[in-house]
Amino acid sequence: ATMRKRKPELADTEIVYVSTPDYVGGFEDGYAHAVTAIVKTLVKPLPVQADQVTLLPGSHLTPADIDELREIIESFGLRAIVLPDISGSMDGHIPPDWRGTTLGGTTLEEIRAAGTSSWTLGVGEQTREGAEALQAISGAPFEIFERLTGIEANDHFLMRLSQHSGRPVPPKYRRQRSQLLDAMLDGHFYTGGIKVAIGAEPDLLLAIGALLHEMGAELSCCISTTQSAAHALLPAETVLLGDLEDLENGAKDCDLIVTHAHGRQAAQHLGKPLLRMGFPVFDRVGNAHRVQVGYRGTMNLIFEIANLMIEQIPHH
Repeated sequence: ATMRKRKPELADTEIVYVSTPDYVGGFEDGYAHAVTAIVKTLVKPLPVQADQVTLLPGSHLTPADIDELREIIESFGLRAIVLPDISGSMDGHIPPDWRGTTLGGTTLEEIRAAGTSSWTLGVGEQTREGAEALQAISGAPFEIFERLTGIEANDHFLMRLSQHSGRPVPPKYRRQRSQLLDAMLDGHFYTGGIKVAIGAEPDLLLAIGALLHEMGAELSCCISTTQSAAHALLPAETVLLGDLEDLENGAKDCDLIVTHAHGRQAAQHLGKPLLRMGFPVFDRVGNAHRVQVGYRGTMNLIFEIANLMIEQIPHH
């Protein structure tokens, strides 16, 4: 209140308090606490709108992933309030003038209106805390979709959207599903039997790791940043909470390394291909526009991995 008195132009600015010290947990934890704090501070219980849902995307989703999920949800006649929505703020567009903050995102009115949603969809275990906070305020039921990369995960997602909306799955997704099946068939020749080392935040580790496992790869080294219930779902013997040094040590006999751009030195030292995944990716353009969710996104990812492995085949 004193800050608003001193700065009248901040009169309509909401302040959300959240403790995210960098010496506790990982990026995912700070993000989860921030989303929960926004919900607890701003969302109000309001009369329910049956055709409106709230989408809580995990921190591992790109702006393009959010666009893809919004399009899928809207194809069932539902309207999605996305919290937070980086699709309109971190997607690489250029504002006409310099700003100290990003443009776009979810408006205060929309955040408050999340209290009228009939259902909350969380993508990734990290969204559970926020979904539970929403339910406590508005009573809206929620479902956590642990990952939306992979064929079964998306079958379930579309089925639940169909049940909630009372509408059939649009034909275009049946087509995308058969394209993905074909991509899995083509891709598994290059991923079957390979050993993979992954360094990622828990929900991304699960999304990429589980898909690679489904494509016949062995997850021989999994390094994560923080504790999560997602680790128990990963088809790997162990998940180590560690750093890039642990990844480099564990990747010595692997065929592929999956981590963010800071893993490039380790991949170079070991002479292994690197699939850049997670935050940050600063040495490739277009990362914000990569889609890795839904049938289409899963297909993109399979092609990217298979092509990386094809490059390793010696051609005489």
